[in-house]
Amino acid sequence: MQVQMNREKTKVVNLKEGGCFSFLGFDFRLTRNREGKTYVSKTPRKKKRQEIGKKIKVALKANWNKPLKEVIQTVNAIIRGWVNYFRIGNSNSTFSKVRNYLEMKVRKFVMRRKKLKGFGWRKWSREEIYGEWGLYNDYRIRYIYPKTNPSR
Repeated sequence: MQVQMNREKTKVVNLKEGGCFSFLGFDFRLTRNREGKTYVSKTPRKKKRQEIGKKIKVALKANWNKPLKEVIQTVNAIIRGWVNYFRIGNSNSTFSKVRNYLEMKVRKFVMRRKKLKGFGWRKWSREEIYGEWGLYNDYRIRYIYPKTNPSR
């Protein structure tokens, strides 16, 4: 196939010296766990977190006149795909930031439609927002473990 590496675009990083590189929306770096063992941490890039925030904002603005159920379905479709993609890495802190941002934006959206000020923290509980409204709430990390060991 005669494929050659482009020296101008290629970056060589030594993770043991504190280096970090980005690939497919993840930042890869070497970190230590609580027991002192080193492992490669895969966290979503900050840029990707900001992009999902912008997509949520645009979706809420575009669906201003639609019923709340349709708006929630639209937002859920966006956030579900993003979470499923980044679910394999070390994404807990990023997921909590995205979840808080999404909840704040949806609360503000509903309050503005009712021509009220604030976020409605006292008006609606989290159980109501995630249960009755149906806002997406599956932000768990899932690791894929093969059922059998690969043969060598």
